[in-house]
Amino acid sequence: MKKILCLFFAILTFSHLHSNNLSWSSPPTILSGVTLNGSDPQVAIDSNGDAVAAWIENSLVKSSSKIVNGNWTAEVTVSATNASSPRLVSDLNGNATVIWVESGVIKAATKPFNGNWSSSTALSTSGASSPSLCVDAAGDVVAAWVRSGNLETSTKLFGLSWQSHVTITSTAAATPSVAIGGSGSNARAAVVWQGTVSGTNVVFSSTKLISGAWSTAQVISDTTHNSAQPFVAVDANANALAIWYAYDITGVSNTNVVVQSAERSSLTGLWGEVFSLSAPGIRNPATLVARIALDSIGNAIALWTISFDDQTFNVESAIKPVNGQWSAPLDLVNSNLYAYIVDVSATSFGDVLSLYMFYNGNSLLIQSVESDINGFLNNFWSVPITISLGTDNAFPKIAATLTGNVIHAAAVWANFNGSHNLILAASGSKTLVLPPTNLSVTQNVHNFGVFTEYYNTLSWHASIDPNAVGYLIFRNGLFLAQVGANVLQFIDDNRTQNGAVTYSVTTIDNQQTQSAAVSISFP
Repeated sequence: MKKILCLFFAILTFSHLHSNNLSWSSPPTILSGVTLNGSDPQVAIDSNGDAVAAWIENSLVKSSSKIVNGNWTAEVTVSATNASSPRLVSDLNGNATVIWVESGVIKAATKPFNGNWSSSTALSTSGASSPSLCVDAAGDVVAAWVRSGNLETSTKLFGLSWQSHVTITSTAAATPSVAIGGSGSNARAAVVWQGTVSGTNVVFSSTKLISGAWSTAQVISDTTHNSAQPFVAVDANANALAIWYAYDITGVSNTNVVVQSAERSSLTGLWGEVFSLSAPGIRNPATLVARIALDSIGNAIALWTISFDDQTFNVESAIKPVNGQWSAPLDLVNSNLYAYIVDVSATSFGDVLSLYMFYNGNSLLIQSVESDINGFLNNFWSVPITISLGTDNAFPKIAATLTGNVIHAAAVWANFNGSHNLILAASGSKTLVLPPTNLSVTQNVHNFGVFTEYYNTLSWHASIDPNAVGYLIFRNGLFLAQVGANVLQFIDDNRTQNGAVTYSVTTIDNQQTQSAAVSISFP
């Protein structure tokens, strides 16, 4: 039996755009008080699309929440006065955690889904700053911050209290980022931060099993250059991926400002070689932002800002397939006067949403774009949608999730209304194309006498979506093949006899949008 030779549906080869964007709510909802100044908005979302937001208003941490398809609640106060730098996460079930700096002390509060915020808990002693926060699929939370030049962390396992903080000795520690990935006994946290070695700024890292102790800090950046502004993510297999800016200092100027990355394998426990993602720019990295987002199997996207003239900004992206290499960078925004803040979120199946600041010559807007990282049209982005109103908008944050066949997103940002800085919010959703049904897999054999070949045959029933034009096939989460709408079978040759494998099939429509995955495991 021969492998089916498939002609994929026509895609214009010059198209770099998805056109089936989320529908965003409009006008945006004002979350903060209209007579006070709000700042530092944060947002998180659970697996059902329920959202929670936090921000600073009148030196207090404030919060609002909304159930999916519902309205934002009235703001509530979470902290005492003299608060700053809130950081917010939500687990899959909508249990939220927020940390902040209050009079130099890291404080934390929690809120069960549809419940109220707890009273605050002090995680540190005085002199703390630069908090970072993460949560895993099990609801475990890790916080990190800097104090007295060292890195400090605290862990809260789901359903338990915060543990006493742990100090990781460093020199001039700054800008930490913490993340958790893996699951069960393999759940692992990773933290990265900026420190110094012999007067050079470098990126340090430490990791731990979620119930274990932190490893000795190690340098993961190239020590022949300065490095700053690190950010880390950890995938479902506990592999860690870090990103930062490397740079040189010539006199009082920053030169050779390059976005770099390294990966830590959960199998070896070692960080790999440093990879440069961008061309060299010339702006101080302290004024730039670099972020990474991952899907459920570890496909990654990096998004960053960079300046090549120290005056205007580019927003760029690159993708890294799991076990693959980073792609060449792609410009989303080129030479824009105020496009210096960006945020990104990826759903479990690789749908990616990003927000960035964009100046159109008259107004400072918040724009939304979409892409994917699961192997189909990688690093192609949608036509931008402006989700803000008014002329002065900044500092956007976004969170997104895939719920069944619907993508839900929540966004927050700051808006100046002529007298005060308000915190605004919008929610977005998109119903995906309908997936195929009745996916099955069987294994057959070709006996050629001199050798034997095993092949797996996938079969499925057609999607009933009227706009379906083809199907995408994935093996163990990695993109494998694409077939037309009239093809309902695929042969995967040269497999291992009874070898464990998981296949997924998605529908693709005439808007170049794909459905949620239908999956099956063999044997």
